[in-house]
Amino acid sequence: DPRFNTRIDSERGFVSRNLICAPLTSRGNQKLGAVQVLNANSGAFTGSDIEFLEKISTHIALAVDNARLVQS
Repeated sequence: DPRFNTRIDSERGFVSRNLICAPLTSRGNQKLGAVQVLNANSGAFTGSDIEFLEKISTHIALAVDNARLVQS
């Protein structure tokens, strides 16, 4: 994908073979960021991996949103 930035791999000597990414969306549907997972152990990410990332990103977004509420 031409949008993938290879600079970090080059600087660190890391090899990104594959990745999945999920948005962090707050209660008000505001985008807080994203979670990115690199290099599946099995060589390729599965549907179960994607489903897990989608679920965990919901929990992460909720935690971030709660932390922001406490700080304000």
